[in-house]
Amino acid sequence: MNVHLESFSGVVAIDDLQIADDDAEVARFLTALIEGSKERIRWILASRSTTGLPVGSWLAYRDADLAIDEHDLRFTFEEAAAAARDLGLSIREDELCDLLDLTEGWPAAMSFALRTSTRSSDLRNVSAVTREMIYRFLAEQVYGTLDGEERSLLEVAMALPRIEVKVLERAGFDRALQIVERLRERTAFIHEESPGVYYCHDLFRNFLRHQNALVGKRSQQVVQERAGRALEESGDIEHAIAAYAAAALREDVLRLLEQHGFDLLERARSDVVLRTVASLDETTRCENATILALQGALQAMAGKFIRAESLFRRSLARAGDNRNLMAIASLRLASMMANQGQDVSALLEKVGDDLDQTAAHRAEAISLISGQQAVNGDPAIAASAAMRVEKMLCDVDSDAVRAKVLHRIGIAYHHLGMAVRAFEVLTQSCELAADLHLFGLESRANAVLSNLALHERDDVEQQLRYAELAAASAEKAGDAFALQTALLQMLSAEMRRGDVEASIAIEQRSAAVRTSDLASRYLTIFRSARLAWEGRFGEAHQLLSSCWSEMTFSFDRVSCGGEYALFLALDGKREESARLVKEILEILESHQATGLYRIRATAITTVLCALTEAINGRTTRADRILSRFRSHKDGVITIVVRVVESIMLRMRHGSESGADRVKEGIAVLKDLHYADIARLLGAVDSIVANSAGDRPRAGGLTPSELEVLRLLAQGLIPKEIAERTSRSVYTVRVHIANAIAKLNCHGHSEAIRAARRLRLI
Repeated sequence: MNVHLESFSGVVAIDDLQIADDDAEVARFLTALIEGSKERIRWILASRSTTGLPVGSWLAYRDADLAIDEHDLRFTFEEAAAAARDLGLSIREDELCDLLDLTEGWPAAMSFALRTSTRSSDLRNVSAVTREMIYRFLAEQVYGTLDGEERSLLEVAMALPRIEVKVLERAGFDRALQIVERLRERTAFIHEESPGVYYCHDLFRNFLRHQNALVGKRSQQVVQERAGRALEESGDIEHAIAAYAAAALREDVLRLLEQHGFDLLERARSDVVLRTVASLDETTRCENATILALQGALQAMAGKFIRAESLFRRSLARAGDNRNLMAIASLRLASMMANQGQDVSALLEKVGDDLDQTAAHRAEAISLISGQQAVNGDPAIAASAAMRVEKMLCDVDSDAVRAKVLHRIGIAYHHLGMAVRAFEVLTQSCELAADLHLFGLESRANAVLSNLALHERDDVEQQLRYAELAAASAEKAGDAFALQTALLQMLSAEMRRGDVEASIAIEQRSAAVRTSDLASRYLTIFRSARLAWEGRFGEAHQLLSSCWSEMTFSFDRVSCGGEYALFLALDGKREESARLVKEILEILESHQATGLYRIRATAITTVLCALTEAINGRTTRADRILSRFRSHKDGVITIVVRVVESIMLRMRHGSESGADRVKEGIAVLKDLHYADIARLLGAVDSIVANSAGDRPRAGGLTPSELEVLRLLAQGLIPKEIAERTSRSVYTVRVHIANAIAKLNCHGHSEAIRAARRLRLI
């Protein structure tokens, strides 16, 4: 042949060389021919395999270029668009992208797709015909050339999450590596990701699954069972249980759920548990104690707490002597109920005091007791339980349990005011949870750290960072309740920063998450605040009226109540506002705030109550309330007092000099990350400024004098006015005398007539 080609100088192309893979003589012949003619002939070899060819030597001696593989040949978007134009096709960019996705840019497949498009404008029809032609081509050109062992391996491989040699060996393919390598060379649809692990193109994977489906349901189930056994033996429970479900092996599904179901939930595989539980028969779902508990856990993660509690209690009633299940169900039920403020001591003590229980379960129970007692119960019991459980951790082997226990005692330390220790144990919990991919727990620990950053340090940026980490972990875990909590923390931080667009974006994101009644109340409060920033105080107090008194924690009730009273006053509802201020101040007197943020927040609420009293015309009482904070050493509180005093000065005298002090104070508050208070005070100042400009100046009566005169006109005597306005009788009489003098009258009857004539009352 070499002699025959001796007079030829040019290019020789050989196509479909892989057909000769089984004949070593062909490779030897071709290699010798190329070696003898390479000086005058350029050879192009098209093949799905390089078996028998000395490609490495050719490359090393620079006799050959690097192989042009399927990646080089794959159509780009620009090339596909050019091909469509050449064929005279009018095809939209999104449709062209869909065709590229379908064919993965494979030239033969893309050719089918574009030629089909010349006959049909319906993309669905084009996709269907293209898929059919691709499958036929692969069946003839690839699948038809495989032997029985190769086909059998591929059937099982397609039932695996990835082509892994170790798993295939456990499935009975002793020569798995050799077979896969041979397939990789011949098909060009299989690539090595890492040693012993291979990736199969989706197009080829879908074709193989189509081929498997053609052999019948029972054959598919046999393949799935074979894959499931191999996966379970390899320790891949998540995919093993899915394979057993596909093989309709209910007993194996139940066995793995009973053994590993809660571990899968901890590892954010709630979707796997949900699907496999659904594959069980109704009797098992309704009567098996473990399956009931798993369903309860799934409902709790979805925020459906009433349904979850019912399922947990049914599980406990059927648990019998299964102590492990009793502990797991009790702990999950107690954790869920504790989050809703319910007392679960009795439920936890059964586990914590049971010496026959494992150290891990007992530690979990005692840590929950510690957390709940710290939040709503006895601080001494909480501290004792936290110290006790820390000692028990030495006997706990499971890092997952250690992470959970550290999270719970971190909550306890937070509420006990031990902020430094709380940060330490919660950080440890986060690190352990991250290492173990316990995303739900990682989210909850970051959420507590977010609260700590706010309440103990009043650090809004740090609060937001922890909340964002909590949200990301909650999404990985598929935990709706944890995600809802994290989003509310993010929203709170963005409100503190005064960022309207960011806060609205988070609310819209929250809309996709099932929210509890408490979460809905918080969202209402945030919407009310934004309305107040716009000066829409009537709408703001209408929103707050439905929820402020329903807040679970007294701190939240007081904060919301203070703003509610202010909004009422600004909307002219003074009597209702005054009653509410009195109630709020009484609550504040009986509570001792701890933590930097709460100290500031309660002080700001009190100062807002003073501003409310001033708007209601009770300036003396407003001054008396403010006097508590005029010498306060905290910078934030001092600035808020200064701004409120300036607003009150403008109310009395319409002073423009006070306007500059208000603007300066608002700017400082924004820099201190109190933009929410800054925007609220700015809106109040605008209302005050407008009112001052419109108010009649006749007589120069103060709001307090006008209020007393108004009540006097209603027929009340000074003693009754004093009781109504929480002033002394002496102060009321001074206001009456000042009003009479300013209106240049000789008695209160004449003063009332003059005020009416001037439309002051």
